[in-house]
Parts: sequence; structure tokens; C-alpha cells
Amino acid sequence: MIDAVNSGADFYVQKGGDPAAQFADLSHKIGLAIDRRQTRNELRAAYDKLASSEEELRKNYEELAKSEEAFRQSEGRYRAVFENTGTATAMLEEDDTISLVNSRFVELSGFTAAEIEGKMSWRDFTLPEDIPFVDEQHRLVRADPEKAKNRYELRFRTKTGEIREILLLEGIIPGTRQIVASLLDITDGRKAHARISESEKKFALLFKSSPVALTLVSAADGKFVDVNDAFVKNTGYTRDEVIGKTSDGIGIIADPAGHDRRSPHSKKGKW
Repeated sequence: MIDAVNSGADFYVQKGGDPAAQFADLSHKIGLAIDRRQTRNELRAAYDKLASSEEELRKNYEELAKSEEAFRQSEGRYRAVFENTGTATAMLEEDDTISLVNSRFVELSGFTAAEIEGKMSWRDFTLPEDIPFVDEQHRLVRADPEKAKNRYELRFRTKTGEIREILLLEGIIPGTRQIVASLLDITDGRKAHARISESEKKFALLFKSSPVALTLVSAADGKFVDVNDAFVKNTGYTRDEVIGKTSDGIGIIADPAGHDRRSPHSKKGKW
């Protein structure tokens, strides 16, 4: 009996005894053996199916791992570009919360990245009177990019309350509602331009009101660019008669080296 079980038998029946009881026991054990065999077959089929599914899952996992690696590489390249773009750059979510900034934005704003990302909105850096305009541009860039301004000048408030003039360039990331904004600080350039403009005004005033006859001559071709009122008064030439012409062309010889030369007669005489 032990040999039979060890050889793979499911059951055994003891010989002898009441035939009816033996047949009943045999019938019962045959039924159990059939059920057990069916269960084994079902388990085998389920195992085979599970093994097949496991193999498919393994392949899918490998493909997913490759995709994740490609995504990490792509994200790494994007972050490198984002960080080293050369201008202050920020990513805005649909509610205008700033989700990502680079080091140049941190430098411009005076806040740390931890203070900004996920906690501050674009409105926190915008003057109250400018918020409606910016909100409208952000709405347009998401709804109808063709109608939105992708670059405009804006006042930017830093952590210390300083107001900086910036040129803002922004666009939406394809397939998302996220906006990428790049900020170019033009404050110093604006100040320099204002200083130059002021200097030009002062020079123009001094040039025009000087009692000494003064001229501006192009170094490239020797033509008069401008003359002051004293020149017009002393020579008798009008500005229109002089500007755009050379001294030789109108009979005036310039002597920047100070050597003695013949001075031509003006319309009113010698000068």
C-alpha cells in the first residue's frame, strides 16, 4: 500500500470484508480521485496561465523600465536647459502657482526655490495694477495662443520690495496647461538709456545756447551734422544751407590744428 501511494496512487482499497461496503468505498474514492484529477488539471491550467501572465508582465516591466529611463534622460536634459537658459525662468501651473524656478529666477526674486515652488503665485511678484493685464495674457496663452502676447514689458517686485523692469517671454508647453516664462532684467539698461538721454538733452541745450559758433561734423565724410545759433549768426548761413555739406562745399575751411589759414568770406563778410 505504501509502495502504491509512493508510486502516485491517489487511494487504495483494502481487500476482503463486505463487498457492498467495499464497492461503496471504491465508488466514493473513484469520485474523489476524479475530482482531485480535475482540480489538478485546473490548477495546472491556472499555473500555466499565471506563468504566461508573469512572462508578459516581465516584458511589460522591462519596457516600462526602458521608458522610465528614457523619460529620466529627457527630463535631465530639459532641467539642464531650464537651469542654464541664461535668463530667470519659471514654470507656472494652470492656477499660476509657480511649480519650478531656476537659479537665475532665485537670484532675481531674492526668494529661495523652497520658498517659491508650490507656494507662491505669479501675482506675488506683480504690482496690483498690472495683475489684470497679466491674468488676461495667461488666459489667452492657454485658450488662444495666437491672440496672446508672447513678449511684453512688466514691473517685477522682489523680496525686498525693489521694482525691476523686465522683458517677459512666455509660452505654453504643448499638450499641457503649463506656462514657461523667461524674464530678462532690463532695469539697468533702462537707467543707462535714461542717463544718456538726459546727457544728450543737456549737451543739446549747451550746444544750441553757446555764444561761441559750434559745429558737429561727421568724422566719416566731413559733412556738417549740426550747427548752433551762434554759427548761423556769425556766418550768415542757415542750417539748411550747411547741414549735409562739407566745409569745402560751402567755402568754409575748418582748421582743427590751429594753423593759420585763409578764412573765407561769409555772406555778411569775414568771420
